[in-house]
Amino acid sequence: MLANSSTEFTARLVVEYTQPEKPNDEILKQIEQAAAAKVKENLEIIVTTQTRAKAEAWYSAHPVNKQFIYERRPPPAHLNQLNILEIPGTPQRITFS
Repeated sequence: MLANSSTEFTARLVVEYTQPEKPNDEILKQIEQAAAAKVKENLEIIVTTQTRAKAEAWYSAHPVNKQFIYERRPPPAHLNQLNILEIPGTPQRITFS
């Protein structure tokens, strides 16, 4: 559910697996079930837009899960606005505008 909005959108759910061995089929099934259960919780999603400079400055000083704001790679250099997606009580992720 988006806070203060009736907008629907599609998003990608990323699950970080930190064990040294590759997950087997049973573990993958458990991960999928846990992810599906989290989606069904219909948690509040707060979306804000910030300038890239402001977001990078904030998240440089306040990293999420001991990492900088970008999950895998920074957005293209020409993008100056970033959407900040927050699910209260969970790590934040940044999407490109």
